[in-house]
Amino acid sequence: MPPRRRLVCLALLSFSALARADISMPFPQFEQRWRSTDVVREPLWRDVLAGRENYAGRLLGLTLKVNGRIDSQTGTHLLGATSAGEPIEVQCAGGCRIGDPGQWLGVLGRLPEDASGNWLVGAAAARVAPPRPRTATTNTVIGGGGTAPTQQNTAPAGTPPPSGMAPLNPQGYAEAPPGSNVAPLAPEQLHPQPAAPEQPRYDTTALARLERFISERNPRIKADERRLIAIEVFRYSNWQQMRWEFFAALLAAESDFDRFCVSNKGAMGLGQLMPANCAEFGVADAFDISQNLRGSAQHIGEFLARYSALDPTEQFKLALACYNAGPGAVSRYGGVPPYRETVNYIVKIARLYVRLCQETATANR
Repeated sequence: MPPRRRLVCLALLSFSALARADISMPFPQFEQRWRSTDVVREPLWRDVLAGRENYAGRLLGLTLKVNGRIDSQTGTHLLGATSAGEPIEVQCAGGCRIGDPGQWLGVLGRLPEDASGNWLVGAAAARVAPPRPRTATTNTVIGGGGTAPTQQNTAPAGTPPPSGMAPLNPQGYAEAPPGSNVAPLAPEQLHPQPAAPEQPRYDTTALARLERFISERNPRIKADERRLIAIEVFRYSNWQQMRWEFFAALLAAESDFDRFCVSNKGAMGLGQLMPANCAEFGVADAFDISQNLRGSAQHIGEFLARYSALDPTEQFKLALACYNAGPGAVSRYGGVPPYRETVNYIVKIARLYVRLCQETATANR
């Protein structure tokens, strides 16, 4: 074979070998890349596809369960679902030795250059442990409200804290400066989930405290509507394994319990659900108390589940930041976005929540 031709063949073989490189790698090496500050970890896949211009060229880290795989001469297609339950396809040029159906993988990849491609182009992968499940139990709640359906939320096991988070403010509840990532805190109070969610302590005195709180925030609400709101707050916070004080503080910040509240951006009802949220959570009437509270609880419950592996105060801040500014913004900034509205929103809810928790602690002595 002529030397020139031999060089061309060797070049083609080298290119083929590079193109068909296996993306799987040892877990320690993968974990080091996963923790790199340039990786956007665990974004919601629907947010990536809806705002793909914000993720173009960026390295995304996703945990997925493989439901099926297709191996061909061009590579491997992994079909599965993310830890948030969203269907996803990962295309691995050259192949991926791991990823049998039923396995959990951590995958690093990028969006394809083709803007119509709704898949992830895999760059690295490793076997990981299944996400830690957090299963809510059904419990009868006060006021004859019955039980709410069971719900299973998952969060990636061992998800590292997002980068860029500022230290917590030990001074308590002072207003955070505009653009700051610092939330107020009383660390022992800012846990949005009960220590023993399977044994909620919801009694008539707690119901009365919540009704007083609703009346204080919005005196125009009539007694029968106030009672219904309080009962449903207990029902759906119990369903999503949230402390009712946390859910009540969020609703106070969102709408002051005004079921007909509409923002200038189109958010509606008690929990200020956007039309897309209503469609996602099956809320046919955003101004119906029960429907809105069910959708709002499920919405914030998903964000609490996403950050359940973190310190409670980080979980508190990041879940609320996602609810207010959107998970895409939290991913872009690696923590609480430096938006005045979002920072003040977290501060406001923290103040209300701490106050309600202190009242509960006093009542239970």
